[in-house]
Amino acid sequence: MGVAFGGAHLPTGALAAVAAGLIGIFLGIILIIHRSIWPAVIARGLFDATTFALLPLIANKFPQLRP
Repeated sequence: MGVAFGGAHLPTGALAAVAAGLIGIFLGIILIIHRSIWPAVIARGLFDATTFALLPLIANKFPQLRP
């Protein structure tokens, strides 16, 4: 499951695909442990919210990453 998730992110670059694959594996483990999709959904939402909140800081510290 994580490999497919990472593979779907290949157009954004190899590093993003590997990161997405690791996140997919982590979310899959959460799904297996809890036997419910909701803990994984909440974990993904928290990850996305944190990433979104940190974007201005990252963009200021690493201007070469700006689009």
